[in-house]
Amino acid sequence: MNEKNENEIEYKNITCTNNTRKIDDLLKQYSKDRLTIFNLLKSNPNELSTLLWNRKNGLLNIDETCQCKMGMYDGEYILKSTYNCVQCKQVGRILDLLPENMNKPFRIETGKRKNDALIITTNPNVVLFTEFKNSHRLSSEHTLKYYNKLSVCDSSLDLNQKYLLSDEFTNNFLISLLLEQLLKNQTVIIQSIYVCGRDGYTLSDKYQFFYRS
Repeated sequence: MNEKNENEIEYKNITCTNNTRKIDDLLKQYSKDRLTIFNLLKSNPNELSTLLWNRKNGLLNIDETCQCKMGMYDGEYILKSTYNCVQCKQVGRILDLLPENMNKPFRIETGKRKNDALIITTNPNVVLFTEFKNSHRLSSEHTLKYYNKLSVCDSSLDLNQKYLLSDEFTNNFLISLLLEQLLKNQTVIIQSIYVCGRDGYTLSDKYQFFYRS
């Protein structure tokens, strides 16, 4: 049996939230998650395409049966219910999960990043997909036919090259992840994305000055 990687993500196991009770620990775990995904993106994009949103052991959290739904639940509901998904439980420790708190910045109240701002952005009714294939061959051939100077810019251009295809919600996260690694703290970081109920959520940095009351 393989030894467990200390950075392995277990979003299907609610007990993983025991290690992220503090905001510093939560952001550290998100950072490990992103590095895991980035390394897989470089080394094995095909495997990434199958694991990223896998409902059994995915690298990102997806829970379509969560009863909290990031505070968007219908009717009466107790937020401490055992039917919360992992991300509702984690994010609920740093922000009251209420509809009016979505899509606007909030301040981190404790930890190393105290007074920094985060924001949760909703992405209604996301349809997820990730594929690794060369379905863009015809598109590439068409582009080269009319813009043949492109081949001069990159002589290694290969029409049989495969591409990692994904939905817009996932793609924005992967682009952010690449920029984070390339620019090193000079870009707005998407801390994590996840699906709760039918909607996608993006937790990201929000560089906005807060006045002290």
